[in-house]
Amino acid sequence: MTPSESESRATPSITSVIDLALIANGTFRFVMCWKLYNQAPVKEGDDSNGAYKGKEKTILYETYFNKAADKVEAAYKKWKASLDEEQLLKLSDENLMEEAAEKQVENYRIFKHLDRFFNSVYYSLSEKTRSIIT
Repeated sequence: MTPSESESRATPSITSVIDLALIANGTFRFVMCWKLYNQAPVKEGDDSNGAYKGKEKTILYETYFNKAADKVEAAYKKWKASLDEEQLLKLSDENLMEEAAEKQVENYRIFKHLDRFFNSVYYSLSEKTRSIIT
């Protein structure tokens, strides 16, 4: 099992929508998380995980995802701007910068995982598999 497979199996999607709601709004409401879960992106033609169809299906999810992305991006830019020249030089390698950001920027690592989970792993799963991991 590769690391990404073990991460996707270890994090059920309901916990991922809770994390998304907390990053986007700072609060958790079960009803909102359930709506987010039902509106998470799925493969074209696979609308079986919710009652929504087409573009309307993902509007709430996209709103929360984009809000969370904006917050994390703003925190990242603020952190990076706070680094002095010596620190920036030490972190000039993209991987080193990424590792440092995961440790120093609030919600950076979690959001990166959420992005990979919803837009790669969860998106490509069949409905039967999605229902097993939630």
